[in-house]
Amino acid sequence: MEPTVRRNVLILAACQALAMTGSSLLITTAALIGQMLATDKSLATLPLGLQFVATMLTTIPASLLMKRVGRRAGFTVGALFGAGGGLISSLAIFAGSFSADWCRHGVRPVLPVRRRRRGR
Repeated sequence: MEPTVRRNVLILAACQALAMTGSSLLITTAALIGQMLATDKSLATLPLGLQFVATMLTTIPASLLMKRVGRRAGFTVGALFGAGGGLISSLAIFAGSFSADWCRHGVRPVLPVRRRRRGR
């Protein structure tokens, strides 16, 4: 095998391993966090379900975008959306908001949230 082909195979294998690790971590933690934050426990897996619906709805438009602007730009846009989603999720978990109500009010009210302990 040529060195370039071997290198590409190793890179792709590493990327696949990271993607599978991320997916299993997401599936494990999403339901637990949903259970922790949701007032109605039957909605605990709703965010995970909506993620799969969003993936189904955006796959074809993403491929059309990549056809138009190129794969590098398309993956960059996807990575930016992923980072934005991660930031929103992190802020919602930090604020203890299942519905991420802070989107309506802006980020400022979320950051200083501190929960008082009982008995104080």
